Amino acid sequence: MHNLMRLLAVVCLVSLAVGPASVATASAQTTTAPAPTSGQITGVATDANGALLSGVVITVIGAGKTTSATTAADGTYSVDKLAPGIYEIRAQRSGFGSASSSDLVVIAGSQLVQNVTLSAQTLSSLQTIGKVSTTNRRSAFNTSPASVQVVDQQAFVDQQQVQVQRILDQTPGVVVDHPGTSATNASPGAITFPSIRGGLGFETASLIDGHPLAVGNFGDYVTTFLNADTLQGFELIKGPGSAAPNVNYAIGGTINFRTLDPSPKTKLAITMGKDSFGGDRSNYLFSGNTLNGKLGFVLDYALYGSPGPLKDSPNPITLSAGTFLNCNQPTAALAAANCPAKVGTTLIAGNNPNIQNNVPYAGTTLVACCQVVNQNYNSKTELAKLRLNLSSASSFTASFLGSQTYTDQNGNHVYQYPTTFTPGAGYINQTVAAGSTVQTYQNVFLPNSEWEINNEPIFQGEFHTTFKGDNILARYYTASINRLQYNGVQTASFVDNETYNLYGTTAPTVVGGVTVAPGQVFNGTPVQFSQTGTYFRSAEEDKLHGFSFQYDHNFGDSGNTLSFSAEDTASNTYAYDYSGSGNTPSVPAGSRQDFTTFLLRGVVNITPQLNLTLSNYYDRYFTRFTADGGLSFQSNTVYRDDARAGLVYRPNSKIALRASAGSAIAPPYLNLLDRVQQSTPLFQPGALFATQSINSGNLKPETTFGVDIGGDFRLSDDNATVLTVDLYRTNLFNQFLSTTSGGAIGLACPSVGGYSLNAAGQCISSTGAAAVAGTATTIYQTGVRNLANARYEGVEIGFKRDPSVGFGFIAQGALLRAYPVNVNPCIYSTTFQANGQLDCTKQNTNLAVVPGINYQNSSNGFNSVSNHAEPYSQGYGDLHVRTANGGYLSLGVTYYGANNSLNVNPFFLLNASARIPLEKSTFFNIGLDNINNAYSNAYITPYSGTTVPLVNGKGGLTHQNVIGPRQARFSITHAFDLSNLIK
Repeated sequence: MHNLMRLLAVVCLVSLAVGPASVATASAQTTTAPAPTSGQITGVATDANGALLSGVVITVIGAGKTTSATTAADGTYSVDKLAPGIYEIRAQRSGFGSASSSDLVVIAGSQLVQNVTLSAQTLSSLQTIGKVSTTNRRSAFNTSPASVQVVDQQAFVDQQQVQVQRILDQTPGVVVDHPGTSATNASPGAITFPSIRGGLGFETASLIDGHPLAVGNFGDYVTTFLNADTLQGFELIKGPGSAAPNVNYAIGGTINFRTLDPSPKTKLAITMGKDSFGGDRSNYLFSGNTLNGKLGFVLDYALYGSPGPLKDSPNPITLSAGTFLNCNQPTAALAAANCPAKVGTTLIAGNNPNIQNNVPYAGTTLVACCQVVNQNYNSKTELAKLRLNLSSASSFTASFLGSQTYTDQNGNHVYQYPTTFTPGAGYINQTVAAGSTVQTYQNVFLPNSEWEINNEPIFQGEFHTTFKGDNILARYYTASINRLQYNGVQTASFVDNETYNLYGTTAPTVVGGVTVAPGQVFNGTPVQFSQTGTYFRSAEEDKLHGFSFQYDHNFGDSGNTLSFSAEDTASNTYAYDYSGSGNTPSVPAGSRQDFTTFLLRGVVNITPQLNLTLSNYYDRYFTRFTADGGLSFQSNTVYRDDARAGLVYRPNSKIALRASAGSAIAPPYLNLLDRVQQSTPLFQPGALFATQSINSGNLKPETTFGVDIGGDFRLSDDNATVLTVDLYRTNLFNQFLSTTSGGAIGLACPSVGGYSLNAAGQCISSTGAAAVAGTATTIYQTGVRNLANARYEGVEIGFKRDPSVGFGFIAQGALLRAYPVNVNPCIYSTTFQANGQLDCTKQNTNLAVVPGINYQNSSNGFNSVSNHAEPYSQGYGDLHVRTANGGYLSLGVTYYGANNSLNVNPFFLLNASARIPLEKSTFFNIGLDNINNAYSNAYITPYSGTTVPLVNGKGGLTHQNVIGPRQARFSITHAFDLSNLIK
């Protein structure tokens, strides 16, 4: 048996040996070579101007292995012997931002050509380190370790948006806020500013081209005056992203508005447009490269003007108590002497015990017709940028961004509410019927217009080069804001005289109980109004200059980078109001802040799939402020160390999982620090204590620690459908809050008589009364302090498909929380007991600071952490289609959730747009905004907004803001290709 088995084995081995040989022989007679088992990827690397790049490291990942190659002198590369499968390519070179391409299919026996374009690194973009790759329009795939989002200019072009508000509102985690009750959102000139993830305006770092802005007055950046035609788009780092250039004010995150870069081909593009409000828009863009790519340039001039939805609308008004009738006097002194009779309105207060601030609608015996209010907005923006490419790795860029805007403040803050018209006996005119409810303009001022001029010039110069494979960037920048609000009155002593038709009656003039003049009756009679004290000037001057330096050292063969950077900014602010009583500064001249940041960052590719980023920010904050209106100054220096870390894991080309954590800081802005401190504590009548308003110079900065986890997921083979998810939580400490506290024993003066306390403890009167000795008493102080903590948390989701051609969609939104925690119950009281102790059981201030409730809008009768509300939810979705010849059609909807900054119930806003090709490079564009006419008034309605819950159990009435009426925008764009004429 054993021998038989051995024989069978030998036979089998012989058969196996002979069989293949026979097959091979037969095959040799019918085929020429074995079937291929591998493929190849080849290509050429160039810079943005088309110049060939050598030394680019090409990393190919897929089929369970990683292969690298380096481009030759002619920019070419080749990676051979790749097993069939799906691959990802990453390209890196010193001095340039990285690039990547995914879902590349390698077929056995084939050559896949994949060319690579790298852009030179620049300080103007946060995306270089962020590594947000976009291969199919807005279906961006985030491969960074943080929640990073990039919105390009095409989003504004698609919807025909000239201002940035609507696109920001559509972005998860970003809310455009409207300050308090002073910004009628229907007006194009109304103040708006962005906040990220619930952070307040000054808790959001706003940059232009990567550098800080002049925001010393209130710490927030007003985005009203930006023109989207001059922008490349905007970049967001939400939460504790370690790619942020600094952490100053980056409590919620960082937003960077990028200006246009030179286009690869030289072109001249002209856009002309109109809107349904009678507005005009035009843009003139000349951009490209010349001198064989050595010089890139952008010259852009953008104009936008609109009368707004009011369009010089006349409306009845009531008259203030400072109005004289039929009194033509040239000066305020003569008017006061010769026109003793004044008219005014009477407030009718509600009495609902469950409402903290009952509606004080006005009742009046006089109505004037009519004051014309418009919402004019006229803006001019200039962008000039020159980029000299000294070599493929060295360049110098200089740019200027200028903005000049003129807008009507009456239209920016106009209210309208019902006024009860109750004239006295003798009134018979039915044009304005007695007993009727008249809708009157409020919060508007005579003379007829109150204007605002806003001027914002920004200069910067940046140099970029390499040294022994390392990257070097340096930049200088300067920015300023010059903002003036004023009316048509020329001097403080001037009396404004205007004529209106008057309806109603005046009250009789009574002196010592005796009627000396009967009331007058006006039945539509033309009457000259005279007003004193109407002279108004309010100015703000913010100036900032600074420099940045960055050195990047690449080490290892897997794209690791060690970076050192330094940034120093110095800002000066001067803000004041000027009226008949003189100049009253809110931020006196001489106030300044200097911020210095040293950053050490390491980016390490632990494996081809795992990347770690560590950043450490060492900051110095110097502040010069005043407590006495600018008579003397104090200084304060704070040192702070903040660390951030981020991790991203790429198990394959379709998944990027991320996590980040770290801290940030928001130093107090100058308008907080420069509040005047009362030099003398004052007795409170009938009490055994004194009060004193204090300066906030000892405020600590707000600080945070936050975490973010999330991921991006490709859901289609064509790389055009992406799901992105982020969850975050940020804890804030030392929140700024106004309150009353104290209890110290000191000297106080009488509350009347204009007393001030001198060094000898005497109370000296400014009215000439005899000096008295200061009285020892308990003193309670009111001011802004670090009193509470807060928590920001939520989830953001985006689901997008946006191919270059074909059907696409966007579905994105966020659930947000932004609320105070660990609140001391004594912050709600300014009531003192007879023994001078603060009675913390009383609740009469800060009533809208409710633990566990999102920030609420403050209004008359209660205070909040913020002057604007933060919503609980937001969302945006659209369906669209793009054609091969540039056509576009879309229908979109924006969702504004509960507790939104407009103080209205949750609602949807519909928009639509179309781009129609007329011929090559010529397009007719249509944009429709607020199709469903949601909250379509052009003015605020006081006390008609949502009722917010207060800490004392009552409700608080808010002022209802608006979107404004439906609007249509039309434009024609034509681009001239000049690349063959200019080389």
